[in-house]
Amino acid sequence: MATRWIGILVIMAVAVAWLTVILSGEPQLPISAANGSYSNSCCGTITLRDGTLSLEGAQRINYTVKQDKAGPYVIPGAYIGVAGRGGFRVANDTPVKLRLDEVANPHWIELTDGRSIYAFAKPMPPQANLRHCMILQARVLAKDKNRRPSFDEAMTFAAHCDQSNVRPEEVNTLSCAFSQQWIRCDRLPPTD
Repeated sequence: MATRWIGILVIMAVAVAWLTVILSGEPQLPISAANGSYSNSCCGTITLRDGTLSLEGAQRINYTVKQDKAGPYVIPGAYIGVAGRGGFRVANDTPVKLRLDEVANPHWIELTDGRSIYAFAKPMPPQANLRHCMILQARVLAKDKNRRPSFDEAMTFAAHCDQSNVRPEEVNTLSCAFSQQWIRCDRLPPTD
């Protein structure tokens, strides 16, 4: 009789352990991991502070910070997208993950609206912001199509990034570097 009860208890313990694993989902990170203000000239500023996300300092939405196989992300309590004429669009729809570039000290948040990736950055030198934003978008292309971007695609990446305070020649140079189309850019490839 005692053996039967022990067997039942073991089965129940295994079932509870499996339910805990299945229902726990992706690991939650400290809410303060994403704290900071992130900006993009397309739309404005996203500020994250201890579980409250604010858009342009006005609209407030709760959020959590989690991590999956692709890395850390913020999951807001509502859908956040980019409005057609700039600014943000908020809807009571399924939220989209706002990807962070790293857990320890994030510099970037990626907002994807299904067609484009918008990178929102903490204050950094403008050229560094643009380069990092273009890197994020080039990685998506490399993963999806297993190739480098063309010059025109790299210029499109730059158009989705914050180009304020970056000279057009620097944007062209970055696009040449990403596409490796040096002749089109009247430049010789780097020798290092």
